Amino acid sequence: MRRYLESEISKALNPNAAPKTVTSESHPLNVSWIEPCQIAAGGRLGLTSCPGKHISARDGTLYRRDLHADLARLRQVHGVHAVVCLLPEAELRYLKVRNYAAAVEKHDMEYLQLPIIEMTAPSDLLLAISLVEAVAAHLQAGRTVIMHCKCGVGRAGLMAACVLLRLGVCSSAAEAIATVRRHRRGAVESRRQEAFVATYCGALGGSGLDGGGGGDLDAKGGLGADVAPPPVSISEGFVRQRSLPGVVASSGVATSVEPTEALATATEGMHGGDG
Repeated sequence: MRRYLESEISKALNPNAAPKTVTSESHPLNVSWIEPCQIAAGGRLGLTSCPGKHISARDGTLYRRDLHADLARLRQVHGVHAVVCLLPEAELRYLKVRNYAAAVEKHDMEYLQLPIIEMTAPSDLLLAISLVEAVAAHLQAGRTVIMHCKCGVGRAGLMAACVLLRLGVCSSAAEAIATVRRHRRGAVESRRQEAFVATYCGALGGSGLDGGGGGDLDAKGGLGADVAPPPVSISEGFVRQRSLPGVVASSGVATSVEPTEALATATEGMHGGDG
């Protein structure tokens, strides 16, 4: 909301201003590093916006990024080993990001994907836990991982908060969210996203947003028997292109997933947003 108000005020004050254009050359892709992860695990975790996106934002800014230039920067400048995409395939198409998994691998990085619809949270806790475990394994092996949604704020922020909890950097959902926000302004945007971090924290046996706990994980790292797992949706499965040593497998989810008609419909016609 704050960004929207700022953009509306800016347009009112400068009604004849030409729209700003953001390209990979004019604005090289930046990464917000969550420094406590490196201290705790050795590897680096960063948040960024979607590489190669083409979109007209609410404030009139035109994003015309180059996918391969952005990916080359992530690999060569930031030393990234794995890219975690939290966008559904339909939203990637809307952003004009094509053949994304193949492009990431072409730049010698692993591709991991957990599709989450904008402003919401993962629909499957077990798949989210699987992704967090994979990211934690990368970090504990000293690798560099970046997470992104559309703008690297909402969905990426909530998953980063879960990683902080998994690594033991934070002991409550509120602390994890506040920590991510210190490194990425506006991270974890919706109440639903905040609630998911609290649910994940409760599953680990920690404190929620109000200090309350939750169900424990069992000895294998899964939800206890008293917690019924939600149904798995193939359209929102955890997708990984290839496995690296020491990284948790993806529970047999297919490596090529197309969104359902409902998912495609839900993401059509989106404009701007911080994701």
